Parts: sequence; C-alpha cells; structure tokens
Amino acid sequence: MRIAALEAALIQRRSASLGNELPATASAHAMPRGRRPASLALTVGSLVCAIAVSGLAQAETLMLDSQEVHATRLIGKFKAAVADAIGPTSVSQYGSSIARRYQLVPGLVLLDEASQARPAGLPAGDESAARQRLLDRLQALRDSGLFEYVEPDHIMHLMLTPNDRAFVDGSLWGLWNYGQYGGMPGADIAAERAWDLTTGSTNVVVAVVDTGIRYTHLDLASQMWVNVNEIPDNFIDDDGNGFIDDIHGIDAIAGTGDPMDDVGHGTHCSGTIGAAANDGNPHVGVSWKVRLMGCRFLSAAGGGSTSDAMTCIDYAVAHGAQAINASWGGYGFSQALFDTIERAGDHGVLFVAAAANDGRRYRHQIFPCVSSELPARERDLCRGCRSQRLSCRLLKLRGQHSPPGCPGRRDLLVLGGI
Repeated sequence: MRIAALEAALIQRRSASLGNELPATASAHAMPRGRRPASLALTVGSLVCAIAVSGLAQAETLMLDSQEVHATRLIGKFKAAVADAIGPTSVSQYGSSIARRYQLVPGLVLLDEASQARPAGLPAGDESAARQRLLDRLQALRDSGLFEYVEPDHIMHLMLTPNDRAFVDGSLWGLWNYGQYGGMPGADIAAERAWDLTTGSTNVVVAVVDTGIRYTHLDLASQMWVNVNEIPDNFIDDDGNGFIDDIHGIDAIAGTGDPMDDVGHGTHCSGTIGAAANDGNPHVGVSWKVRLMGCRFLSAAGGGSTSDAMTCIDYAVAHGAQAINASWGGYGFSQALFDTIERAGDHGVLFVAAAANDGRRYRHQIFPCVSSELPARERDLCRGCRSQRLSCRLLKLRGQHSPPGCPGRRDLLVLGGI
C-alpha cells in the first residue's frame, strides 16, 4: 500500500510538467561485489564524456597554493583512537566546528570556521586575511594530534559543455556512426551490437553526481530512481537520512532532497547514460533500462566543493547505487575524496570520472580521474572524449596518455524539460 501511495503521489507531482501518466520506477537493490552483469557494463560504457569548463563564481572560495579552495571549510579524518570520543566542542579551541560527519569513511568530518574565530570588523571580502585564518586553522588542527590528516576543501569543476539533435537522423553518432557529418564509419561505441545482448536492467542504479537531474524531462522521468522509503511532498524526513522528500536524490549544496538541475550538465549526462527508448521522444540512452539517482553538488557557475561531492558519494552508496558518474575534476589531490572513493569501491560501486576533453597537455594531474596516488584497478574508470572522426588527441598528463575516450564532440544532448 505504501508503494502504491508513493506511485500515485509521484504521478500527481509530475503531471503538471509532463501532461501524462508515467510508468512506476523501481527501487534500488544493492549488488554484491564480484562479476558485474552485462547490463551494468552497458551502462558504464555510456558514462562521462567531457570538455573542461571554467568554474566557480562564489565569494566563499579563495586561492591557496594556486588551487581554488573553500574559504572556511577544511576536511579532516580523526585518528581511530579518538574518533568515538570526539564531541561537537572538541575542535572549538582550534577555531573550528564540526559541520558534517561522513558515513563511508570512519572519522571523516567537515570542519567549518567557528563563528567566534572571525575577528570583529574584518571586511568580508578581505581574501588575504581569510587565507591566513584558513592556514592558521589548518596548522592548528594538524598540530592537535587528533587527526590522521587535515586538508583544504578543494573546488571541483564541470568537465563538459552541452549542445543538442537524434538516433534516426544520425545526430547520436556516438551510438551509430555510418560516416555522417564527415565522420569515420564505425567510430562509435557499437551500441546496436550491445543492444542485441542487453538493453540494461532496472536493478542497476547509477548516481549522477553533478548539477542534478531534470527529473521531469520526458526522456528521463520514467528512468529515475525512487526512494521508496520517503513519501513525496509531506515535508518529513520519513527515512531519517537527514534529507526531506529525497525521492530522486539530493542537493548537497542546499542540504535538501530536491536534485533538480538548473544548469543542464547533469541532465545531459543522464540522457547519455539512460534516456528512455521507444517512447516517442527524440532521445535514447545507451542503457534503455536503468535507474538514475540525482546528486547535486555542482552549482550553476560550474563548480562545487569536495566536501559536497563526498556527501553525494556517501548518499549514493548508502542508497544502493552500483555506479557513480563523475563528469568533473580538479587539480588538487584530496586524501579525503580518495578515501571516500576507495570505500565506495569496497562496497562494489564503480566510480567513473572525467579525464577532460580538449586534447591539451596539462601541467597538473586531473583528480580524481588521473593521479599518481590512484591505483589502477577494475572499479575505477576514467574517460576522455573523441570526435566522430576520432580526432580528439589523447590527453597527456605529465607525459602519460589518458585512458580510452568515448564520444564527446558534437553529440546529441538531453537538456531542458522537453
């Protein structure tokens, strides 16, 4: 009865945007580690194709050692011996407060500036003073003996720029390339041959950690993951996970249960992964049957904090995602994000990250996709983009070629609400 009431509420919620009834979506089911089904492999083949976009226009960021970081937040991991005994006031003497505790990595916390740490009368826009306060707190926390590590909260940026057309007219050349637009026949992902084997599974949940998902989109509404433990629009946190009405995912920036996309980037990625097939609408994704979970941490300006990305990964793993799409990256290594991705992998979750797409040589490694600290293993994949003529040069990062590319130039995008 609860599920039936949930479905009815969802239909009512969406009818204003869609004008028709939608098929019910499936709930998430955790998949044990080990060999992955063909349906998941098909879905993974569609994840992450990207072009670097410049970034975050937020007053709460500053430059630290030529890296963009949050102006007041730090990320730390308590030592195991003290983690259980730490209370909210344990870090106040270091000018900090515990703003968030993460679930995947024991002892991992987000540390914000305590209100009393800001000197009275200091101009809000004084970046040099804010930088010095951040450095002083960083050093004090590291010297406290409480932490395994403390690090800045690095800012991540989008790795894709959209523009849009469909499969039958050749616009989706990445799925089927017969030489249209001057392309090279066969320079695609061989989707038709894959579809002869499988068109996906509604038991596979992909968390799109991005700008959110326009979950009312005609090609995505029926593909959305549904949190069956939450009752829509009752303004109650029914499942006690800290987010109210998180039916299709969360907004980590605002701390709400509404992952609506106000940019289009996450919606585009979602359409590539799993736009519905044979439904009378123009788009089709690589996986016809999939469940898409929206986790918003990137703002309309194109940037987002590492701490909010970790909140999304925490949420995705806790709610049964088997794969995480991460079409973003930054130039600063984060031990905390590394640990979070590692723990997600320990839960059998595939993490797919963007390698950027412009074919230029980069002076710095793009994290989390390419880093000397990351081990090469089956559960973590990086992808750059290629054009329909395979003309995207392999990215070079400190002299090393990036992993294989996927279609990412002049490809058809799922955007907006139609």
